[in-house]
Amino acid sequence: MIAQIDLLPLLFERMFPPPAVVDELSHRAAPIAVRDWMQQPPGRVDVLQAADIDDPALGALDDGGRILIDERKAAVVALRENLEVAGTRGVLDLNAERTTRSSS
Repeated sequence: MIAQIDLLPLLFERMFPPPAVVDELSHRAAPIAVRDWMQQPPGRVDVLQAADIDDPALGALDDGGRILIDERKAAVVALRENLEVAGTRGVLDLNAERTTRSSS
């Protein structure tokens, strides 16, 4: 765990986690800070069912990895849909860039 859950609403205007991710982040085994965050997530969090996206390739993906991902199959689909893909490192890099720009 990198203890940076509060970065997500600062960096992304809207978030659409699938149910599997919501379940994972709400599970009793998840860190308390993450569970607390999921109990009262930012208003820009909407659970997105894979069926809500009209792309048969999504059926081949594991539950849980869709847009903000570290799963290669999901990244390929996202890129094909002209979506920007970022894994954990990408989120941290984005935060570092914005922090550097705002302090210049």
